[in-house]
Amino acid sequence: MPANPPQPKHPLPPAVRSLGWVSFANDLASEMVTPLIPLLVIGPMGGTAALVGLMEGVAEAASQALKPLVGGWVDRSGHHRRWAISGYFISNLARPFIGVAPAWPATLALRTIDRIGKGLRTAPRDAVLAEAAAPDQRGRAFGFHRSMDHLGAALGPLLAVGLLAGGSSLHEVILWSAVPGALTVWLIWRAPLPVVAARSNAIAPVPLDPQGRRLVIAASLMAFANLPEAFMVVWSFQAGWSVIGIATLWAAVHVLKVAVAYPAGALADAVGREKVVLIGWCTRAAVLAAGAALAADASMATLAMVFAGYGVALAASEGAERALIARAAPSGRRGAAFGWYAAAPGLAALPGAVLVGLLWDRGGPALAFGIASALALLAAASFHAAPSATDA
Repeated sequence: MPANPPQPKHPLPPAVRSLGWVSFANDLASEMVTPLIPLLVIGPMGGTAALVGLMEGVAEAASQALKPLVGGWVDRSGHHRRWAISGYFISNLARPFIGVAPAWPATLALRTIDRIGKGLRTAPRDAVLAEAAAPDQRGRAFGFHRSMDHLGAALGPLLAVGLLAGGSSLHEVILWSAVPGALTVWLIWRAPLPVVAARSNAIAPVPLDPQGRRLVIAASLMAFANLPEAFMVVWSFQAGWSVIGIATLWAAVHVLKVAVAYPAGALADAVGREKVVLIGWCTRAAVLAAGAALAADASMATLAMVFAGYGVALAASEGAERALIARAAPSGRRGAAFGWYAAAPGLAALPGAVLVGLLWDRGGPALAFGIASALALLAAASFHAAPSATDA
């Protein structure tokens, strides 16, 4: 028998588990819709890949710009629960109306309102998660939350596939997303969230230590290099995949994310969060490089391999990044910290998404993948060059 047997891990707190189920229901609703939007835009609405990139970038930028503001407000007021409920309510009220949008400007407006709801809820929710979890289990806590998020994102497209196979139109499937959306609002209303004390003196604009600021800068460059998963949908559609085939692939990728997110978060607690972030980012750059090399072969196997690899790379670093931000800010200031962590990369994603769309339209997917890979590698190198801190 070993002299020092490993200590059992403490179970995740009820608030963490409840918020996991909230995210599961919300992504079930959201991902019934998200993979269908590019198909509506480049199909019946006659749009292009650049327009898809513009729509995704504008919607995300509107969401991300709110996050540091909301984070600062909740730090000063302590109303984390109120802001989280409002954000989930707004998203799930607006999203189903995309099903009756007559043209892409209306779709853009509704998609933006949906993401504004995300901008209202993300910082207070993540601050509550960080407060509820012990410091040595934050990687697991955020990994569990991301895993539940991806589980909903896996089942949402499968539900859409079932409805499509049963004869529902794209527009009708989007309207049906109101059902899990209503469940989301009910779950967050009943969630046992801890109270985070208000900090009336919470006025510092960026409440992060130097390591946290370096992570935000590197993550912003990584977001600029990011290839939105909507472009994977465009690639599949242009290769002749059916709507049902694309939705099924989208679901399969999120199943892989479910399998990766929680173990990666636990690994980050064990070996260091910086190491796991670097592994995820370097894997992302490698998958994008593979996409550039294989772009001329738009076979089912190639598309599935690149899409799956990219999804795994995205999921691998999610919990570790959030655990680093929780460590980089004091309790009572984490709302603003998570707001800045989301906002700066989110705003960088707008020009990045438009650039990728233009490169895609003018030079094809190989050029878009290649430029994104080079920028992703640069982001990973910039984070690796920064001094690390001790995990806590």
